[in-house]
Amino acid sequence: KTVTARFVIGAVGGIEIPRLPDVPDIESFEGKFMHSSQWDHDYKLEGKKVAVIGTGASALQLIPEVAKMAGHLTVFQRRGIWAAPKPDWKVGPFTQFVLNRIFLRRVIRFVAGGVISIGVGGGVQLAQPWMLRFATAVVKPVQTAWIWANVGFDLDLAKQLTPNYPLGCKRPSVSNKYFPTFKRPNVKLVTEPLTRGDKKGLVSGENNLHEFDAIICATGFQVAEADSFAPFRVVGANGIVLHEFWKENRLQAYQGVSMPNFPNAFLTTGPYGYAPSSYHSYIEAACAHIVRAIGEANKRESTRVEIRQEIHDEYWHRCTAKVEKTGYKSVCQSSNTFYINSQGDSALVRPEGQFTMWWENRFYDKNVYTYQKQPAAVEAPKQPAKKAQPKKKEAVSSGA
Repeated sequence: KTVTARFVIGAVGGIEIPRLPDVPDIESFEGKFMHSSQWDHDYKLEGKKVAVIGTGASALQLIPEVAKMAGHLTVFQRRGIWAAPKPDWKVGPFTQFVLNRIFLRRVIRFVAGGVISIGVGGGVQLAQPWMLRFATAVVKPVQTAWIWANVGFDLDLAKQLTPNYPLGCKRPSVSNKYFPTFKRPNVKLVTEPLTRGDKKGLVSGENNLHEFDAIICATGFQVAEADSFAPFRVVGANGIVLHEFWKENRLQAYQGVSMPNFPNAFLTTGPYGYAPSSYHSYIEAACAHIVRAIGEANKRESTRVEIRQEIHDEYWHRCTAKVEKTGYKSVCQSSNTFYINSQGDSALVRPEGQFTMWWENRFYDKNVYTYQKQPAAVEAPKQPAKKAQPKKKEAVSSGA
């Protein structure tokens, strides 16, 4: 089905395509195989031998719950995760009173967003190699103590669970259930690298076969790649295909929203758009940007709106230059972080503060776009209707 529209907005999110583990022959497994984002709710884990591949943010949430159901759970870990205690308290009358006041909710959101922007955003923008290493040296003893306290001072297990990469290179998390799960008698942690799949399960090391009924991949998503920002074919002016352009020229977009040669097309979660803060704030800013551009096009009675090449290029070079000045790429490159894509770029993050993102998306100069009124398509003249011809009789066989 073809739908014709004046403007097209890609609002598919930035975490949409599952990433499966790069393990040879894993598809040969004959049991239940699923990614954490494509959960089969009809499949029962009770009493089963289950494997979970990955120990990132998704795994941290599902492993404690799977361990309660599975007969035996084996967790395959490549690197430990930085995880802090979760401040989880009951929502009492006072908290309910505060959260029921719209103004107070907005104040809390503003303050929380500011803290995240200064802490995380500032770290991304300003962190030099020595800063990241210093922060890691300060926090690691606290992280280690938290792990020890949760695994009953089992030093070997604690050492395996302790992250071996700098703080902030991968997404940290919070949990009060994750580390204690590894002390359950039905849970086993394997840090030996996976080498291949097998019809019965997974093989680690040289030839250590682990047999399972089910394998769950908690291996995250394709992030900051051409296919993740627009998981569909986009063809712009002069037949330029967006995916092919990005793969040849690196990921780029003006404020993560628009690209030259792709008039009337916008993204809500494009490259170099997200300044570390609330993801909701980011999408709201992108939507405000799009509404401003379309509104101006309608005001000028334009049928084509397109970001100027020089404006787009200046923004892209500004972002890449700021990233290069930090120690983020040099220190985190070896941690296999999804923050750095296959092109060696950190295109997921806009290396600026939340306020800059908020302001520039809402109050950019409207003339950063070009506005044109295309001539209306000329309808071809209708041909005179032909005179109907009498229907010919068909020969009928008697079947005799």
